[in-house]
Amino acid sequence: MMHISVERTPNEKKSIISKAVAFPIALGIIIAFVTVLLLGKSSVVDILQGERLMQYDPSSYTKMGEISFGDSSIDVVNDDCYSALEGNACYKKGAKLGEIGVGYYLVLNNNYDAYGQSSATAVVGDSKHRYKVVCTFSAENENDIYNHNTDVGRGFVLYYQNASDYGFTSQYTAVVYEEVQQP
Repeated sequence: MMHISVERTPNEKKSIISKAVAFPIALGIIIAFVTVLLLGKSSVVDILQGERLMQYDPSSYTKMGEISFGDSSIDVVNDDCYSALEGNACYKKGAKLGEIGVGYYLVLNNNYDAYGQSSATAVVGDSKHRYKVVCTFSAENENDIYNHNTDVGRGFVLYYQNASDYGFTSQYTAVVYEEVQQP
């Protein structure tokens, strides 16, 4: 069997380039131009004009109490929406402040860093509850926090996602507080 090799001329190479590269690019430009002309003046902004896309209203969160760390304090709200975290601790699950059991409260990393890991006082209605730090632990996700044995009968866990790892990991830091008996 004889093998025949075919050499392409420079004109044939130009033809292949124009068909495989230049034509699709030109076609794309034409389609984009026609699309812009057909849409005219309408746009997504015009369609959504007057519509509320997102709302942040801090007064819409139900305040459950307040946790004080020395001279600083943070409101506790009954809402687990991330927009409620700014300046608040969000109740996630478990016992509420002052109740028997352990409650879980999510805060922003910078909120907790501002208050420090000292003793805390929670004010719920007319009652005041004092707490001390029992331990700090790390967890891979929120379920690990909830499943961690706190060995606390009355208290709360304040936890936050490690901000330096946003987008790369879901590592959390949790601080367990136990209620101190009032004298």
